[in-house]
Amino acid sequence: MNDIYVDETTLTGQCAVTVVKVDRTCIAILDACERYPLSHLESKLDEERLSDTICFYSTAFFIDSNFEALMAMANFANNHNRIFGFNFAAEYIYQEAKDKLLEVMKLSDFIFCNKAEAIVCGHQLKAELMLKDEDLKLENE
Repeated sequence: MNDIYVDETTLTGQCAVTVVKVDRTCIAILDACERYPLSHLESKLDEERLSDTICFYSTAFFIDSNFEALMAMANFANNHNRIFGFNFAAEYIYQEAKDKLLEVMKLSDFIFCNKAEAIVCGHQLKAELMLKDEDLKLENE
């Protein structure tokens, strides 16, 4: 059975990364993600087929490009007691799509982010959740 979806008219995802000391920046072309049909993913999210799968992973770039597919995967992992790892991906995503980001974060077992992304999210959540500064301590700070 073919698990890979192929669309001959769409470029696959492409990403360029620049790293300078401890900072990094990325630019991505997400054509394949934007056109990936939810029906294909749903046909693959089968408990029997994925019985050996322990962990699922996605990035926040799917929030803008294919939120329905992202939520289908996160919900499947959550509903079947599987680990769901989520990569924050960029600072601007919290500012531009906060509600969707929070929805995915609630289903996430692990959230990956850099310090700048954590600070942006933390400062926003601090006010909303009425947290104190000591509640937002970062490891290695």
